Amino acid sequence: MQQVSSMTPLARGPRASRRRWPALALASIAVIAAVVIWRMAPRTVATAPPARHRSAVARPDFAPPAPVQTTPGTINVMSLDFEDGALPEGLVDGAGAEGVCAPGSRRCLVGTPGEYDPDSNSITLERYKPPLFSYAPEQVLSFDYRVGADAPALRLQVWSRDRRANFRIVLEELVRGRWVHAEVRLCDLRGYGGRGPLEAGDAIGNIMLVAGRRGGAAFQVDNLRVTAYPEDASLPTTSAAIPIEP
Repeated sequence: MQQVSSMTPLARGPRASRRRWPALALASIAVIAAVVIWRMAPRTVATAPPARHRSAVARPDFAPPAPVQTTPGTINVMSLDFEDGALPEGLVDGAGAEGVCAPGSRRCLVGTPGEYDPDSNSITLERYKPPLFSYAPEQVLSFDYRVGADAPALRLQVWSRDRRANFRIVLEELVRGRWVHAEVRLCDLRGYGGRGPLEAGDAIGNIMLVAGRRGGAAFQVDNLRVTAYPEDASLPTTSAAIPIEP
């Protein structure tokens, strides 16, 4: 009853007559009944939805990067990362370098004026007995490198002991001024004078990398590898502009 008695009285104009009282009484009774029913009705309390537990799966932006995928079945025929500080056996041109090397490396090689190309910076590895490796068409030679703006191209050259001839490829689409990755299908190399490609089983006696000019920007090489792919696998496209992931 307290709610009804506290309600603001109905306003009555100066011309209101007593005939309205029955209607007002009925209206008041209806209001009282509605209040009683509202008080007696059961109330439902709204509950908050259960808290959701977030897991690491729901935060892919914080997930560690996926590892680099490699072709199953590949074999490292030759692999040099120079991290032990010792210069590789058979290093004819080039010298060791520390500090500013490929990402994740402490040591690498820097080119020096070569015996056969004294006006350029060269890195040459030689071994004839036994050879460095035997050539197969499924092999890819890869390395990280850095050259300056004065390097118009990078030449990769190998010597076939069996053919007594050099086979080379000139890479012109270089990235200059920072470390990048190169992958070269050895089947893309060609001999001088219009000679065809290497033949399976050729004994490779040396590998020569030439870039830049004598006295110019440094030519550096790291992570030199020869990788053999399965015979039914697709070889990567020859390129000297592959970014290195940090």
